[in-house]
Amino acid sequence: MKKIFYFLMMSLVLVVFTACQKEEHHEKQVNIVEYFDYKCPYCKVFDQKIMKEIEKKYETDRIQYQLIDVAFLGNDAIEGARAAQAVQIVAPQQFMTFHHHLIEQQPNHEGKWLTHDKIDQQIDRLSISTEQKDKIKKEYKTENSEAWKRAEKDIIRANNDKVKLVPTLKINGEEVSDPLNKDEVFKKIDDALKA
Repeated sequence: MKKIFYFLMMSLVLVVFTACQKEEHHEKQVNIVEYFDYKCPYCKVFDQKIMKEIEKKYETDRIQYQLIDVAFLGNDAIEGARAAQAVQIVAPQQFMTFHHHLIEQQPNHEGKWLTHDKIDQQIDRLSISTEQKDKIKKEYKTENSEAWKRAEKDIIRANNDKVKLVPTLKINGEEVSDPLNKDEVFKKIDDALKA
């Protein structure tokens, strides 16, 4: 009887082990990283002409999109970076909406425009509770908050990645030579999805 029991147990272990060893088919993820600055006019063009089309054309969970705000085009640029990080922390589902709203506000001049008032107006446009809006505002305005730390990490990452121009776009780690060329961007995404 013991032999039968051991045989059955070994068979069960072997079946479980074999089942665990089977390779599951996973679709390849496409990682898109955009280095940008809310004060960059070319970043605004990218957002309005290409990014929104990417979001429509590639409605798939296979695309992982990451924004890295370099915040190097003026002292007020860091305010936008901190606010975006605060939205990501408090209401991550509203991050892209906030990003689009804020970059739409960019004027046709290089002067200071990323003020607390302008940023707060864009936060108030989000479809979230008043409590969440207040948390976001407090988070991005509070020195040494998590939003401040994350914004600083993005700046350090951009420096480490030697980003000199914005927008800079990388698809699966490969830099796109002209991120404002929609055909080139879509071809690289399509190729990455097929790989």
